[in-house]
Amino acid sequence: MNIFPRAQKLFTYLRKRLKGVSSELLEPMPGDVLDPASATFLVLASDRLDEARFEEYVRTYAARMAELFRDRATPEPAELARVFSLLRSELEEKLSRLDLRDRVGVPLYVSLRDLPSRMLRVDFRARRIDEVTAIADERRYTFQLAAVDALRVLERKMTWEELFLSFRVRLSRVPDEYDPVLHGFLVLEAKDLGSLCDSIREIEANQERAIIDTGRAMYSLNRYCPHQGADLTEGWLERGSVLVCPRHRWHFDLEKQGRCTLNNSSVCAEHLPHNVEAMPKTVHKLDEKPADLVALNTASRRQFVSVSRRARARKGRGSSSRCGWSVRDPVRTSRSAMKAEALPKLSPRRTCPARRRRPPAWPTGSLPLSQTPRNPRLPSPDAPRRRCRCPARG
Repeated sequence: MNIFPRAQKLFTYLRKRLKGVSSELLEPMPGDVLDPASATFLVLASDRLDEARFEEYVRTYAARMAELFRDRATPEPAELARVFSLLRSELEEKLSRLDLRDRVGVPLYVSLRDLPSRMLRVDFRARRIDEVTAIADERRYTFQLAAVDALRVLERKMTWEELFLSFRVRLSRVPDEYDPVLHGFLVLEAKDLGSLCDSIREIEANQERAIIDTGRAMYSLNRYCPHQGADLTEGWLERGSVLVCPRHRWHFDLEKQGRCTLNNSSVCAEHLPHNVEAMPKTVHKLDEKPADLVALNTASRRQFVSVSRRARARKGRGSSSRCGWSVRDPVRTSRSAMKAEALPKLSPRRTCPARRRRPPAWPTGSLPLSQTPRNPRLPSPDAPRRRCRCPARG
């Protein structure tokens, strides 16, 4: 929070306490163009605010925003009671749709900023909401918002997510541990809570494991983050044994069974013995299946084989799979297959039996030719050769 009402007072405060510092203090205005390399203004807006016209500027702004301020005024007591009742009904609807409510171990206190004497205590495991006057739990979540903002959400003029992004709510938790189920209960609409629970179950059902080599030890752990399913093999290590999720920077201490340092989540890390051989990379993945190749045409199996032979004959085109698709460039190979479809179908080549390559003779060793066992499949050495009767040779 800025305790200085305008920039010039802040600059005066800093100049008194930062003597000898060459940093330049800039006060940009809407429409200014600043060059970050030289820290100089290239274009200055004509309408600038200074000390002489500060009061006039503030009064003009207040008159322009009078309607907004009027709409955000505190409602009447009867209207406050109605908003409180609607808010309770909304929370009850959300609680009934939250399938994973048993996982939330702390209560939630919800209150209106304009009605601090009445609060709603949400007990997730007991599936009940009670009206209380004070906070009685040491471990809890608290959520407070203005009545006008709550009414806009309850009348579907604004979503819960938009309300949270506006920073018009006050949240606190003791201890400071993030609970993804409880946070989703607050931010999402009631109809979307079922999808949240399904996504959490889907992430937990994925039992794929990864091996992490920290340089001092090797650990086997769940490959995907329990928060939103990010691939932990894309993360990095800090302080030797703390694995950082690449998406939201969750920290998992591998030396403490992979428990998260921010909440009670875990990636179930297990220490591996030293005789486990590591892959060439520091982080390697287990049970990874190759990507399926998508067929882009309807060529026959014979054409697949012909395309595969052409692809292997070309140098620098990458390897080909046995079904004829190029693993590195399936589109290029599919185009070749489509070209093969357009070619005229030729009859298979016929070879004269007499012109086939003769197999090697039976090894004679040191025996006389008359005593050498003869291969029954080979013609007799004394038999005359048959003349080729191919039509092409006549």
